[in-house]
Amino acid sequence: MKLSVLIPMHNASKYIERCLNSIYHQGLKENDFEIVIIDDGSTDDSVELVVQFQSSHTNIRLYCEENNGAYTTRNKLLHLAKGTYIYCLDADDYLATNSLCKLLDIAMSERLDLMCFDTEVTEVDDLYLNDITIPENFKPDIFSGQDFIRDNPYHRVEIWWYLIRRDFLEQQGIKFGNNQYNADVVFTLKLLLSTNRMGYAPFPVHRYYQSSDSLMRSSDPYKKKRLLIAIYSMVKDLDNYVNSVNSMPNDLSEDIKDILNKRRDQFSFYFLVKLLRSGYSVENLKQKVESLKKRNIYPLETYLGQKYSLKYQFLNLIINNEDLLFPMAQLIRMARSIKSKYRNSKL
Repeated sequence: MKLSVLIPMHNASKYIERCLNSIYHQGLKENDFEIVIIDDGSTDDSVELVVQFQSSHTNIRLYCEENNGAYTTRNKLLHLAKGTYIYCLDADDYLATNSLCKLLDIAMSERLDLMCFDTEVTEVDDLYLNDITIPENFKPDIFSGQDFIRDNPYHRVEIWWYLIRRDFLEQQGIKFGNNQYNADVVFTLKLLLSTNRMGYAPFPVHRYYQSSDSLMRSSDPYKKKRLLIAIYSMVKDLDNYVNSVNSMPNDLSEDIKDILNKRRDQFSFYFLVKLLRSGYSVENLKQKVESLKKRNIYPLETYLGQKYSLKYQFLNLIINNEDLLFPMAQLIRMARSIKSKYRNSKL
């Protein structure tokens, strides 16, 4: 079997049909690939929708479990995969038509560890049409993951922009960590730092769907709090990994180590900005800053902002200066309180 498409699913009834339909329009023969789905305690009709697909397709394997979290589920999916290559896809995302077949052929013929491609962020439900047209004679350059990191220091770290050769993954012993928000980050970096044979196709094959009810974009206060906790956990995981890479004898050049430090500081910056905007108490913010200090992350020394734009330079000035950061947090909290009282008085 050439390919295993791995999908963790939780209350995805709005999206799973679209996701599956897009996979079955990739120009792949059904006996060449499998779709492995673990339902992680859905309370909607996601499972019933997948069962309907199983009635007309023999290559879908569905497992149902209690709610264990996305990345615990992803590790189980990796264990269940039988394909030569693995592709991890989220249930609310989908693919442009007739793309994976060409990329998979390239990966297999060149025996690549990773076959990478682009994504298109969209709020459109049915952006299937593949107007990108991967040329029949397209052949990517083959390079190491370190070279890729060096040339693309702030590239995406999610798991849905590449195919992975399964025996390479098993040989490296790479698995997802316990962070249920963004274990992608360390997982992807480990893959990139381990491979000497990867290819990159600059075509937007993946559709990153912006659903309003996802953890990342939800306005629900409980989900926002969960997101902040998870981002902080991810920062700590990434810091632990960066420190382990920096302290152990390895073949990494200093510029690669510097890029890893910048990535850690980038996510730390993102976390502090989210925390500042959330209106959480100054005491809470101070605790997190002190925790980052103990890890020698704060103040952020290697990340000055996305492309050094004026907006990010201004935010960096506030984030990296406690005399500005904590008063700003207090002002934001006061403004939120006044806005809330005004809104309630209008009811």
